[in-house]
Amino acid sequence: MYLVEDLFDKRSVVGIKLEQFMLEKGCTKIELCKNTGVSRPTLDKLLSGTLTNKTNYEKHVKKVLEYLAITPDVLLGNVKISYNRTRELKNILKISSDEISDITGIPLERLKDIEAGKEATLAELRDIAMCLSVSVNCLKGRNFFEPQISEMDYFFGTNDSNYFSGYWGHIGVAINNTNTFHWFPIDRNVRKMLYDVLDNEKIVVPCMNNKVLLLNMNHIKEIVLLDEACDQPNFIEWDYHVDCGEMPLVVYDALEDYVLYENHDDKVLSKKMIKFLSDLMKKKCWTEEDVNMITDLSNIYYSDGVQRPLYIDFTQDETITDEIMDIYIYEAAEYSENILYCEDTGGAEIILNIKNIAMIEAPLLKVENKVLKKEEDLI
Repeated sequence: MYLVEDLFDKRSVVGIKLEQFMLEKGCTKIELCKNTGVSRPTLDKLLSGTLTNKTNYEKHVKKVLEYLAITPDVLLGNVKISYNRTRELKNILKISSDEISDITGIPLERLKDIEAGKEATLAELRDIAMCLSVSVNCLKGRNFFEPQISEMDYFFGTNDSNYFSGYWGHIGVAINNTNTFHWFPIDRNVRKMLYDVLDNEKIVVPCMNNKVLLLNMNHIKEIVLLDEACDQPNFIEWDYHVDCGEMPLVVYDALEDYVLYENHDDKVLSKKMIKFLSDLMKKKCWTEEDVNMITDLSNIYYSDGVQRPLYIDFTQDETITDEIMDIYIYEAAEYSENILYCEDTGGAEIILNIKNIAMIEAPLLKVENKVLKKEEDLI
């Protein structure tokens, strides 16, 4: 049973449902504002899910519900709602439902139902996430790492959201005993976060190329941050192949299914997504092995400069995910371990002494999905 107090946390879905009820009852915005005393700007914020003051939200939504003669239970269908951030992201990116419908081929009414929390296929969610330049986890509001949008932060920036952020620039990491910098694209929020944690012994850095870094700062010689407007540095080695976070995380997720299965289920990958992935692989000249490296490969960077590739089997027991999770949440070395273990995809058991490791570079989505599974198992 839902109460008015429960609606604030579901305000994006509530806004869509209110629009549907207004349409069914033939109630215009002008009529509703006139009869409830809710101003037009406030009503627009209610319907878009962008009214952020909880007290004001509850006061105004109660007036609207009373006028439409519906209860919170009737509004939400008295069923479990699947959380969906589509509307919130549309507002940030200034993209309409009509545009998403045109791009994805999902009928507008079906798209509105998905926005309102109805169950959707993985293929539908992937197509929507592709339009909004995010991951499916982000779209469903179940991401572990802070959500990133694969657009330059300059185009939507801090005026629209302090929670979502886009591509800011690159982080370069140099390990002791080497002169090589390893470059990774990061978003605005990660850049801000770095200045808060650089004094910590271990830090976690989510990157925009489906990588998450676990840094042992005892073995890190230097970190360089370059925003997108900077010239390529002439005082250090630059990797001309490093990307700029232009590929949304949903692409990395979908690529794995694309190469893994010969017969593609249309509930998993749409025809549009299949064509996009096919064209992408041809353009990049990627083989199946290349895709496996992009989506699955981890790298261990030792303090003596040695780098070792490692395919971690995240379906098995391992503590690398636990280490990343604890450091990312608590930002303190006392929650971390010195000995980590995992299995590679060939079944070999690997024991790592992190005291001798400068950096672990792991696939972000694999780590995030493992964290989410751990959380689900605890419920």
